[in-house]
Amino acid sequence: LTVAGPWFKVRKLRQVAAVSSPYRSGVAGVFAGILAQFQSNTIIGIAIAKLEKKTIPQLKKLLDKEFSKFIRHHYSDDGINVQCFTCDVVRPITSMHNGHWIPRNISPTRYSESNCRPQCPTCNTFKAGMPHIFHQNLRIEIGDDAIDAMIQETRNPWKWDRFWLIDKIKYYKSLLA
Repeated sequence: LTVAGPWFKVRKLRQVAAVSSPYRSGVAGVFAGILAQFQSNTIIGIAIAKLEKKTIPQLKKLLDKEFSKFIRHHYSDDGINVQCFTCDVVRPITSMHNGHWIPRNISPTRYSESNCRPQCPTCNTFKAGMPHIFHQNLRIEIGDDAIDAMIQETRNPWKWDRFWLIDKIKYYKSLLA
């Protein structure tokens, strides 16, 4: 069985594992072990083997997508709508953006949860993120010390690591599952 094997094999393995003894011995135990290994190496439809073959820019794109979903869901009260951090308009989660106070091209804070909040497309795109209002609201929400720590973090050298990106993708996918 390969990690990215057909789903009917996984279903069959689940059936075999379900009828195995609590001690999981014999052939059924072997299949249960293979199934457990398959499930631990799969991230909700994306096999780790596929992630490891991706380039760093491809992994960053995947992480951007998952991180953005996480931020929008995290700040939503009902799981359907979320309020813009800068203009207070309420819209569906799917039509909002993940706004950054410190721009995304500053790598150390690109995936910092304290740097990101939901923003409407108008504020984030057409009004360039409204950094002055974003900064004021963020300073009220997290405080001066956290803002200063974030600014200090931007001065640190940064090099992208493939395994760090894969771990973050797994982490945010698991939070959204």
